[in-house]
Amino acid sequence: MQDRVWLVTGATSDIGREIALHALQRGDTVVAAGRRPEALQDLARMGCKILVLDITSSAEEFNHTVEDVTKKVGRIEMLINAAGFLLEGCMEETSDRELLQVYSTNLFGLLRLRVAVLPQMRSRRQGVIANVARIGALQVAIGAGVFCSSKAAMTCATEALHAETSPLGINVCSIQLGHFRTAFLSPGPRLKTQITLADCDVFMESTRKIFDDFDGSQQGDSKEAGRVIVEVLIQSERAEGRCIPGCLAVGSDVAAATEKVQSSREVEMKAWALLSHSTDLTGS
Repeated sequence: MQDRVWLVTGATSDIGREIALHALQRGDTVVAAGRRPEALQDLARMGCKILVLDITSSAEEFNHTVEDVTKKVGRIEMLINAAGFLLEGCMEETSDRELLQVYSTNLFGLLRLRVAVLPQMRSRRQGVIANVARIGALQVAIGAGVFCSSKAAMTCATEALHAETSPLGINVCSIQLGHFRTAFLSPGPRLKTQITLADCDVFMESTRKIFDDFDGSQQGDSKEAGRVIVEVLIQSERAEGRCIPGCLAVGSDVAAATEKVQSSREVEMKAWALLSHSTDLTGS
């Protein structure tokens, strides 16, 4: 069987690295992409092909990059978008520049990249695109609203792409990632707004303490998460014979968060149902 060709963004840290390594261990070709070339060197020594890539690049730049990668490796069959970062701060504390930075990294970049990769997947009527969202897309954390909203938007975009490409033989999956013991809450992936407001400090102090205390004590095993994600996306071992889901929950806390949010919304909808339903046209 011919080996698969993976392009993994955000491969220098967090879950992207684990996905890249598990795919590599199976004998597949892995193009590991990241912003900093020095952070990619250990992946290169392990056998990955490295790609210095700014996920906030323009559509034109992505087209050129995908064209160059395809010339070198032949094709891109598996596109994994794992790049992203957390911005700590209230919505009101977030500047326009910071807002654009978060959305350019967590959403706009992957939308441009998938447009660059999709034509070759469509021509083969085959391919897999997986976008890594997080539990914040389901359950908003106070002090991380901009990050959570970007991941929620990613989830909606992924669902739309799943519906549009399924008839073409392309599998698109939103990976809802729970809390895993990575550096995600550490300085680097976790940035802070430059503006701080005294009124927000009342609850931001407790939020920062929660983030600090939780950093390094998350219950999830990132190596096992990478293994599970790869198995599902290539439909092997524990996922053999099963279809790739449109949404894959990874981590026991994802199901609990989903149930909590749905239950809360259901209670509110029932409480306001009479007034809500009064807006229908008579006889419709």
